[in-house]
Amino acid sequence: IVGSVRCVQETDQRRVHGDQFEIMSAPQKAKNYKPLAYSIAYCSGEDDDHPASELLNSGPNSKGWESPRFGSFPQVIVLQLNNLSMLKQIQFLSHQVKIATKIELFVYAPTPGSAIPPASELGNLKFNRIGYLSLDSNERSKFTARELKSVYLDVPAYYLKVAFHKCHANKQNVFNQVGVIAINCLGEIVENIEKPEVPRQVNQVAEDGNTYDSITTEKLKLLNEAKEKAVSQEDFD
Repeated sequence: IVGSVRCVQETDQRRVHGDQFEIMSAPQKAKNYKPLAYSIAYCSGEDDDHPASELLNSGPNSKGWESPRFGSFPQVIVLQLNNLSMLKQIQFLSHQVKIATKIELFVYAPTPGSAIPPASELGNLKFNRIGYLSLDSNERSKFTARELKSVYLDVPAYYLKVAFHKCHANKQNVFNQVGVIAINCLGEIVENIEKPEVPRQVNQVAEDGNTYDSITTEKLKLLNEAKEKAVSQEDFD
């Protein structure tokens, strides 16, 4: 992160419409869904100082995930939800400089009565593509505002695959990276299940002196509090 940022851009409410997500009108905004805890099942690549595990610690001091320097695209992260769920909303807080041009979303849910596959079998799973969203280049804010995207949908999911496509080119993104500060999943638990054994990334957040503006700090604080509450309540009732 270079310096501090001014603000978070206004949330862009979207829902699935055909292939691309479209902006929702105010009356269509969904109710408040419960946060869904997750772990990192797979990451195609990461910057040494910004690993995917930072997404599990989306507090005010979180540095977020960033792709490797001069990495290939798309970069992929797979989130494993703690429970089979109806995924209703996904929130992305994008990096203010290292911005993907497009984010594609895929989900996997087992068929009724079938076993939950462990993360080691991800390569054999057939994910369903549910659409994509485009991100602003952020030139209008002079790269000081982080864009918060909220996607509304209604799909069963146990694994969520997020594919980040090539970055918006700008002079500040010298290593052609993409980055996201936080990803928040919300929805409803379908069934409590015993989670397969997978290596869960639990790196501690480093106190590196990075500072955020008050609006970003408050957004991350709320996301982190919601995530911690979801983890602490087994049944999420």
